Amino acid sequence: ARQVAAAGPADGGSPLVSDDDSVAAVAAIIPAISDNGLVEELAGAHAAIRDNAQAGTAFELIQTGRLVIDAAFLRESRDDLDQFAGLQLGLLLALLFAAFGSLSLTVVVGGLAMASLGLTVGTLSTLQWPVNGISSATPAVLMGLAVASAVHVAGAWQAAIRRGEDKKRAVELALTKCGKPVALSLGTTMLSFLVLNIAEAPPFRDLGNLVAIGLVGVFGLTFFVLPALLHIAPRSRASHRAPVERLLGSMAAGLAARRRIPLFATVVAAGAALVSIATITVDDTFSHYFDERYEIRRATDLFEQKLSGTTIIDVVVDTGRAGGALSDGLLGATDEAVAWLELRPEVARADSIAALWRELPDDVRAAGLTVLPAAAEAAANVGRPLMLDGDAQAARISVVMRGVSSQDTLAFAADTEAALSAMFGLPVAVTGLPVLSAELSVGSAEAMVVGMAVALTAISLIIIVALRSVWVGAVSIIPNLLPVMLAFGLWGVFVGEISFAATVVAALTYGIVVDDTVHILTRFKSLRERGMEVADAVRETYSTVGVAVVVTTLALALSFLPFAMSGFLVNRHFGARTARTLIAALVGDLLLLPAVLSRRQR
Repeated sequence: ARQVAAAGPADGGSPLVSDDDSVAAVAAIIPAISDNGLVEELAGAHAAIRDNAQAGTAFELIQTGRLVIDAAFLRESRDDLDQFAGLQLGLLLALLFAAFGSLSLTVVVGGLAMASLGLTVGTLSTLQWPVNGISSATPAVLMGLAVASAVHVAGAWQAAIRRGEDKKRAVELALTKCGKPVALSLGTTMLSFLVLNIAEAPPFRDLGNLVAIGLVGVFGLTFFVLPALLHIAPRSRASHRAPVERLLGSMAAGLAARRRIPLFATVVAAGAALVSIATITVDDTFSHYFDERYEIRRATDLFEQKLSGTTIIDVVVDTGRAGGALSDGLLGATDEAVAWLELRPEVARADSIAALWRELPDDVRAAGLTVLPAAAEAAANVGRPLMLDGDAQAARISVVMRGVSSQDTLAFAADTEAALSAMFGLPVAVTGLPVLSAELSVGSAEAMVVGMAVALTAISLIIIVALRSVWVGAVSIIPNLLPVMLAFGLWGVFVGEISFAATVVAALTYGIVVDDTVHILTRFKSLRERGMEVADAVRETYSTVGVAVVVTTLALALSFLPFAMSGFLVNRHFGARTARTLIAALVGDLLLLPAVLSRRQR
């Protein structure tokens, strides 16, 4: 790293003192680093230097820049997990106690969730799988999924105990009743997370694969460990649930009898959601991924307000002059290009080969490009890079931008390539990490549209094969696709802009929200096969599985909801969107699905 003196900014970068003299900068030039551990190590060393320099002074020293932002991405997402893990566990235990009315059963299911957490962490350690900011949410997600699976089995066990069965027989009945839908639910959930491999961002692919692996452990805990624990657990009847079960059954029967109302409301809501979804734009301002509670956000805002920008991209001109001299025409065109760039409002500064070339000693410039090593050394002596490659085939214009989003960056790149190609009469490319990040941001949304289609088709086929009914598979789509649409529709109304982190939610949540529908459809199909009338089958279905559906959905929503309080936008959008979709799915299962089931007359 080099402290840049008042002679000029580093790397064609930023002025070192603001116009009002209230802010001064010290710039450090650090090569690009791909090792996350090294990023955090250097950022920590940089912070230690800052703290030491600040001690005993009246100045506030704050940090910004690519290295610090990258380190914050890695650190804050993991810190959220540590911060919210206790809250998540506490909320889950409270919900379980309210559902079971039994401390022992709450401990059993809660212990199962903690075991899934231990298995996940142990697997990651054994495989030495690197954990990134996004995939660090894996333990929290699996804990919620473990609770959701166990609640159905434990609830059915309690129901059998209430009917007077002994504990062994109650376990057998619970597994007979819930085994197939629980296994099917875990399978569809695993598929929805594996679909994240379509995402262009590696962190989301890691999340999908890690959760899918963890679900194998959840399956083992649910079908092998939980039955053993229920054999030794004290008898628990949960009689307090009976009124709620009757209420859910009556409500479902009433909605089935008046099916036109919820069906009409569904059509209207779906139409409105589609209109709203069409207005959503996918965009990101990476420096705004942190809210004002974080130093990195305050430092970046101050730097962009007072000094310059933190987004640095390169305009590369293909000179086609291997080993040739630097022509006055190219220098003049470069000056013209810099002038054009600096007129754009998002550009804080542009620097080029022309300006740097004029700063070199006369004898070096006279030698032209036949002595490039000497020219590069002379440029380094004045604290500036030459901005020309070793055989003079490409010249670089460095552009510093402030306050730009992904869409802004892509629009700027397209405009610049078109304008400067015409200006130079040479091929021009706009490149750099911000451009690649912007392309990734927008591309992720497109990939997740494909992912959603894959998840919907594959999960529906699995349900059709498992339950041997095309009608059931088709019905499963309606109450689960609609919540995803409504969640995005409401986002379009109240927010309008969505980050790439939230685009993965549609494909991910479809496999989760379909779980409760699977339990309802499996129970309804079983009752109909026994000869029960449609209306009676709807009532009995919701009386027996309705409470478990509510509890499992709330358990999953509580697993994601704490992240909605994060100051880190990726976690906040991911948590809020997933929790809202799950709640919307619960509403669909309770209010819409009875009306749809009532259409089944045979």
